[in-house]
Amino acid sequence: MAIKDRANFTLLFDAWIITLAKDIPLNAISRLVGEHDTSLWCILHYYVDYAIEAQDLSNVTMIIVDETSFKNVHNYK
Repeated sequence: MAIKDRANFTLLFDAWIITLAKDIPLNAISRLVGEHDTSLWCILHYYVDYAIEAQDLSNVTMIIVDETSFKNVHNYK
């Protein structure tokens, strides 16, 4: 992802938003920092997309899914 796709925030601000987003809804963070939530979503998407692209999954041979919610009559079809 190109740098131009990011909003012009500092790395420290980005880190703060990511830390807050673990526990607080983005609309609440938006009000706290005085930025539109779309800008904050751009920060999160940038780093998540970067982390996904950086993963080397070439050695993954199996994925295991925990289906405990199936017992609770959830339909995931």
